[in-house]
Amino acid sequence: MNYLLKKSEILSKKSDISQLFQNGNSVSGKYTKVIFFKYTYRAILFTTRKKFGNAVKRNRGRRYLKEFYRQNKELFKANYLYALILLKIPLKNALDEISDDLKTTLIKIQ
Repeated sequence: MNYLLKKSEILSKKSDISQLFQNGNSVSGKYTKVIFFKYTYRAILFTTRKKFGNAVKRNRGRRYLKEFYRQNKELFKANYLYALILLKIPLKNALDEISDDLKTTLIKIQ
């Protein structure tokens, strides 16, 4: 299994992002929200909600999401666009709690 996060896997085209948010379906968990949309290739957007805190918290949250994706690529379908949105950071065992929440949320999609 390839545990690298390639630049081509990160969703960055403005047109694709707007299409994802306009036409995509969403599923929410306790700490995260996943928006997904059937497309021609797989790409992921990592973000936090608008009023999340300072830049340190937002960047830490995005790092947690990227780490989860890097370790669990097999949970994401091949031809989909995804937006992983972090709603809040748990107080204890943040990466483990976020990982468990995302796993249960992604199971709801399938």
